[in-house]
Amino acid sequence: MFAQACEESTRAKGRLVRIGPFEWTGLPEPPTLTVYLPADYDASQRRHPLAIFFDGQNMFDDEGSYRGGWQLHRQLDWRACRGLPVPIAVAIHTAGWSRGSILSPWPHDGQAGLGDRTLDWLTRWLIPTLRKELRVEPGPESVLLGGSSLGGLLSLYGFFRHPDHIGRVIAMSPSIAMAGGPFAAWVRESSRSGGTIYLEAGGRECECTSILRDTRELAELLTHKGWRMGDDLLFLPDPDGAHDERSWKRRLPGALQFALRR
Repeated sequence: MFAQACEESTRAKGRLVRIGPFEWTGLPEPPTLTVYLPADYDASQRRHPLAIFFDGQNMFDDEGSYRGGWQLHRQLDWRACRGLPVPIAVAIHTAGWSRGSILSPWPHDGQAGLGDRTLDWLTRWLIPTLRKELRVEPGPESVLLGGSSLGGLLSLYGFFRHPDHIGRVIAMSPSIAMAGGPFAAWVRESSRSGGTIYLEAGGRECECTSILRDTRELAELLTHKGWRMGDDLLFLPDPDGAHDERSWKRRLPGALQFALRR
């Protein structure tokens, strides 16, 4: 059925729904969500994995994005056309003045570190609500958390802090060195084992040149903790990758392919 490539003109398309804003206790700027429902969602009773992304303003179309959207919905439609696993994707918009606080586990540059509160809202309200109202597969292994830059950092942090809720992570150009780099030491002391981790960074990240080095060192640390490269861990260095939406969009298909494997 899927032997031939699906043409854009005939491909069944998923549906995007914008909802919110929602109140979240102790955090500024109540977030809006964009939800992607797979093309067959209304016509079947199939359950789907759940993928939650930070910086939702960049996830789909170019409108509202700082430097263009990732076109995540088109990638998911492409996967559906080829019979690959397709998640319900939920993008949390975090484009306001408080983004640096909302996505930071630790204080930095004079901003508060409210990442723990963000993750508490996500695990205590958002994920349970999505499980109640949508057909989401059971278990933490069905939940992927993803993002880039600070969103990549908080995705990794959430993966290690909440293993009972999050079993997969996509971290693109994660800001590991933020606030003096406590993250690697925190991971080193973590007791988490298991789960699927996709890491990547570019060689042309402008002033963020340490990101590639820091991400490589994190990948090495994870192999020492038991993750197996190419099995449940993938580190992808991209020599031409920059710290921008264009680079993350280009690498998104490979990230989804690895992180959504069964």
